[in-house]
Amino acid sequence: MANYNTITKILVANVASDEISSTASTLAKTVNDYVQTLDDSTNEIISISSAVCDGTPNVNTGRLFITIIHKG
Repeated sequence: MANYNTITKILVANVASDEISSTASTLAKTVNDYVQTLDDSTNEIISISSAVCDGTPNVNTGRLFITIIHKG
C-alpha cells in the first residue's frame, strides 16, 4: 500500500464577495495564512477545493468549506 503522508485541513466560514487576504478575520486571510505556513519543499500542496455548506452558491449568504490537502 502506498504511503502518501498527507495532511487535510478544512476551514469553514461565512464569506463576503469582496474578501482579500490582507483583511483580518476573513476566510481569505485564514486560508492565506495557513498556506503561507507550508514549506514548499516538504508540504507540497496537492489540492485546494471549496464547497458551499447550505447548497446556495451565493458568497454573501452561505458558509463555505475550503479543503487544503498537502504533503506532510
